[in-house]
Amino acid sequence: MRTVYASISDIDSAATIHYTPNTRASIKNKLIAAADRADELCRQQFYPNIRTKRFNRDTPGAIEDGGTLFTDTDWLELDQVTLNGDIIPPADLVELRDYFGLRFDSIGLLSNSQYAWTQATDEWYSIMVTGTTGYSNNTHHIASLTSDITDTETILVTPGSNKLDVGALIRINDEWLHIVDRDWTTSAAVTISDITIDQTTIDTNVATWVPGDRLRIGWEQLEVVDYAGTAIKVVRAVNGTTPSPHLTGAAINEWTTYTVERGVNGSTPAPHLTGAAISQWQPPAGVKEHSIAYVLTHLGQEASSYNRTIGTGDQQREATGRGLDTITRTLVADYRRRRNLRIA
Repeated sequence: MRTVYASISDIDSAATIHYTPNTRASIKNKLIAAADRADELCRQQFYPNIRTKRFNRDTPGAIEDGGTLFTDTDWLELDQVTLNGDIIPPADLVELRDYFGLRFDSIGLLSNSQYAWTQATDEWYSIMVTGTTGYSNNTHHIASLTSDITDTETILVTPGSNKLDVGALIRINDEWLHIVDRDWTTSAAVTISDITIDQTTIDTNVATWVPGDRLRIGWEQLEVVDYAGTAIKVVRAVNGTTPSPHLTGAAINEWTTYTVERGVNGSTPAPHLTGAAISQWQPPAGVKEHSIAYVLTHLGQEASSYNRTIGTGDQQREATGRGLDTITRTLVADYRRRRNLRIA
């Protein structure tokens, strides 16, 4: 799975989705299509990606006299630069930044360095640059590992954190991972009184819930919107489930078991210890907004069988893409990469 710019939970939050067995798979495919479209329109990939680029003496436009290497790539971090296999000391390098100091596409070599890569030399050379490319590598802390994991395990259980969903890009230490599926986790939480079919405040035996958490009692799914101690206020029967009465002692399950793809975006799978931080990558706001609009527009058009209307009677409205068109124009205006290519 490629890195996408919104998750299924983002789509849930933006609109009421009536789920069928194929709905989540359909949304997942549309998120991929939305990300591909954003990359194409903006002529760049927004997600962090660890990669290596090679430049030879005959690479046109790459190196100018004065020791500046033009890479035609937006770098976020440099890991290593080598010249003919020799590692150039980081102190000899200057990152020539653009975009308000967030990224750089050029690398300068100090004039007093023992290494030389200017075009004036007749010596053949090969320069290898390894680092993180992309628009941003901003992340925020989501949870911590509750047990050690090996470099091959693909199931993560994060009790107390419902914040991830299919499509999320997460980081543990130096490894990037994709969330490709999620499932329910059996917890120690239970109801401490009977629940009627329309009751929205539920008393439990724990105080770990926060707004946005998705829970399951029996086959009914609920979303937490508020809490006070061990009592939670919920929206009943979300995700297309049916409201049901529940008895005292009913188990409350959390949606916190995740299937992950390891070592994505050029990173290397590695073992991680209990307590390691799990952080989620944050796409630029306008790029995320475009993905949500793209998915909702195409879901709406499918629901109307492409007859350009949604709803019936007084609620009927035209299912146009005008909202998406406006957001797309803003996306291009704000994020399109405009610099001239220096390398053929």
